[in-house]
Amino acid sequence: MAQDACSLLVGFDKQTPTPKELKESIEKGNTATKVQAVKDMIALTLNGEPQGKLIMSVIKFIQPIGTTTSSNEKNDTQVHTLKKLVLYFWEVCEKVDSEGKLLPELILLVDFLRRDLQHPNEFIRGATLRFLCSLKEREILEPLAPTVLECLECRHSYVRRNAVLAIKNIFQRIPEALPDAPECVEALLRNETDVTAKRNAFIMLNVCAPERAIEYLRSIMNTDLAQEQNDVFQLAIVELLKQLMVTNPSEKYQYINVIFTLLESKSQAVLFQCACALLTISTSPSAIKASATTLVNLLNTHVDNNVKLVVVGKLEEIKKHFPEMLLDLAMDLLRCLVGSEVEVRKRILDLSLDLVTAKNAEKIIQFLKRELIESTNTNLRKGEVDYRQLLIRFIHQSTVKHRSVAPLIVPILMDFIVEDSRPAADTMLFIREMVYRLPELREEVVEKLALQFNALTSARVFRDTLWLLGTHSKTYEEVRNVMNALKSSLEPFPLWLKETTDEDEEETGPTTVGGGATVREDGTYVMNVIPEKEEVKGETTSFRSLITEGDFFLASVLANTMVKLVSTVWKLEISSNQKHGIQSDANLVIDEVLQLGIHKNIATDSHERIVLCKKLLNVPTSKMTQRYTEIMLKGFEDMLAEEDAAKLAETEKEDSKHFVPVEQPIHFSQLVKTRKGETEMLMATEDVSIAAQNQSIDKDATRKLKNVLQLTGSSDPVYVEGTIEVHQFDILLEMLIVNMTPDETMQNLTVELETCGDLRLCERPQTYTVAPGESVTIKANMKVSSTEASIIYGNVVYDSSKPGQDQTVIIMSDMHMDIIDYVHPASCTAAEFRTMWDFEWENPVPVSTDIKSLTGYLDYVVKHTNMRCQSMSSPLAGDPDFLSANLFARSSFGEPVVANVSISKQANGNIEGIVRIRSRTQGIALGLGTKIQKSVNSA
Repeated sequence: MAQDACSLLVGFDKQTPTPKELKESIEKGNTATKVQAVKDMIALTLNGEPQGKLIMSVIKFIQPIGTTTSSNEKNDTQVHTLKKLVLYFWEVCEKVDSEGKLLPELILLVDFLRRDLQHPNEFIRGATLRFLCSLKEREILEPLAPTVLECLECRHSYVRRNAVLAIKNIFQRIPEALPDAPECVEALLRNETDVTAKRNAFIMLNVCAPERAIEYLRSIMNTDLAQEQNDVFQLAIVELLKQLMVTNPSEKYQYINVIFTLLESKSQAVLFQCACALLTISTSPSAIKASATTLVNLLNTHVDNNVKLVVVGKLEEIKKHFPEMLLDLAMDLLRCLVGSEVEVRKRILDLSLDLVTAKNAEKIIQFLKRELIESTNTNLRKGEVDYRQLLIRFIHQSTVKHRSVAPLIVPILMDFIVEDSRPAADTMLFIREMVYRLPELREEVVEKLALQFNALTSARVFRDTLWLLGTHSKTYEEVRNVMNALKSSLEPFPLWLKETTDEDEEETGPTTVGGGATVREDGTYVMNVIPEKEEVKGETTSFRSLITEGDFFLASVLANTMVKLVSTVWKLEISSNQKHGIQSDANLVIDEVLQLGIHKNIATDSHERIVLCKKLLNVPTSKMTQRYTEIMLKGFEDMLAEEDAAKLAETEKEDSKHFVPVEQPIHFSQLVKTRKGETEMLMATEDVSIAAQNQSIDKDATRKLKNVLQLTGSSDPVYVEGTIEVHQFDILLEMLIVNMTPDETMQNLTVELETCGDLRLCERPQTYTVAPGESVTIKANMKVSSTEASIIYGNVVYDSSKPGQDQTVIIMSDMHMDIIDYVHPASCTAAEFRTMWDFEWENPVPVSTDIKSLTGYLDYVVKHTNMRCQSMSSPLAGDPDFLSANLFARSSFGEPVVANVSISKQANGNIEGIVRIRSRTQGIALGLGTKIQKSVNSA
């Protein structure tokens, strides 16, 4: 096997042909056999098995076919296929020896190629020119230069378009071979009618003679470029303009007008490139506005969701640097929601959230209201429920910022709480928050919820509704309506009925109602038995079904609501009969629930809460009962205040990133001197920084030194140490290799790497020659597809310069990937956390630590798992005896991971509990659990 990098592996259905078989097929076979032989040779060469011994056979028996044979054979389809394949073979085969010189036998190829360039068949001429576009060898290209130049005058466009590219390749490598090439190509450009040939000629001038390309561009600037030129030529113009902006910044505004003209093109590819070019070369408001408008129009008109994701990414970059430019496009951006996939819709809504202002809030809410209603009228397609949930959350966050629009949307949203789905729960959370923030909505919401209570179906919606009704019912009429609604949803009483069996019926016999004794003719008495009519069971509500089926958590919320209602009426100036009426109804409901719990094995915590509520109902004048509602509301106020503080802190953190230190120098691109050859590098740098920023992990020099891994021993002939740098979707492995021998030169030194897990090696490292005492740095890129545990292993291979020594192999230590490099802290709402808690994979980690503080252990877990605590800080303050906290993070691939830490302090001061980690994939859950255990053990 050759030591060169192999870019492709080709499999064989049958046994691999031997060189002898291939040679026989080439020399003695017919055209079809020779076609198959050349295909096998190409496959073997790509697999790393050189076919240098067969080069002369190919030149003697295959290359002349179609060139020196009869005219009948020249038009044969198989002959054309063979000519194309043999050119592919010359393209992939090794054409130089170990010293880098051209193989002598390939000199014979020049004459055959010249004949093919003069061939009467345009296909053979074009295919040969295409082959010359990728050829590097001067000894072959130089003699063919004049013949290639003559192909510019061919009548067929296929030959001309490939001739231009071949001239470009020859002129770049051997300028003296074609000194008048730019002039000839410019003449072709001005008279050419074929679009592709014209584009190729313009690209050739752009690379080899930029001044001629600029002169031609200026000659057509006054024409209608958007209408008269084809899209492929327009794309070439855009690329030239991007380079001119860097090399001639003083003429920037002259060329920007050309891009503005091209923005009227009908090609979506041209529009996208023009928009990106404007972002790269100008920061003027008009340019940014035109770019943003073009991108939004593309988002509205394009149907491919992958393209939409790319366009949204560009708009996110504009928002990051120029958010004010998108404010006027907010409505147009939201119209892109129609017909898009859920992922596109999510990113559009995230992008539009900060574009809602007091000026456009009402229009946006009205549009989203229509979109929300439309989503309920259509059939539930895949992702439609998720889309409805995204709309509700967007409306929620927008209405919190602009509360004036709440009366427009809250009454409409109340129709969406009836269904049993995640959007219904999110809607109820939104209504609860709006009623607290806008008290003027309280009366309408309480009245409508009392009327809709029997129609609700979701337990989560029931719990939030009970909390809202108990907290915000302020008048006697509201309390009475709520109490009637709750009683009617629980009826008929009792909630628990003993289930009768056949044996019970035999023992008790039939029941009687009324009846009497009848005297028969013989004087005996007989009792008239009238069987009781079976009770016809009516339809029960969802609320009663949930309670009777054993949802005692919901029952405890119901008991809390009863205490709130009684506490409210006892503060009102009403008659004692009215107060005692509410109290008796509340006692009836709680007694029924407690009776049901006796037979349904109620949980201890729910039973304690319901019993506490029963005791509070019996003493309605007590201080605890009177302040019950205030205590509950205070907890809700603290939660909202902490959420607002967290959002404000996050906003200030984002804003602080845009502040520039006062001592940082100002960069004027017009004053920067660029040497020849730097233009491409500068353009690439700007493109990367503006259009394709990679979310890489920032690592300072100190951390990089700490992550150095020693891969071989100090006493080995080769010392190797490496560092691993993790980016968003790829890994860069950088290895320092030192020749530790005093007098041995290591030839063909390379590193053979293999991976275990979801890692894929992009390219094999190159080979080097390392002198004694010298070092070399080898880099290897790897692609990552998930957060599964991965291992990199391999060895160092080199040939010794000493005679008699074979190839030496030194095995390196394994490199284990740290899962923390993939995990990033993130935030989510409480509703999102509850939804994600249903993930399939769970890894419970028992707590075993010497840490004595519960909050200290929580901080320790957060630090070593790179997750963010989602629980409120107030319950975690101080040194509690019990702690439960929720954690959340996302991987570099967007995979969410949730965790719950439940720990308590024992009498001896030790901490016991469990950390539960859940995710969609097994790898990240197991990896974080292992990280926690190793961190605790190492501590």
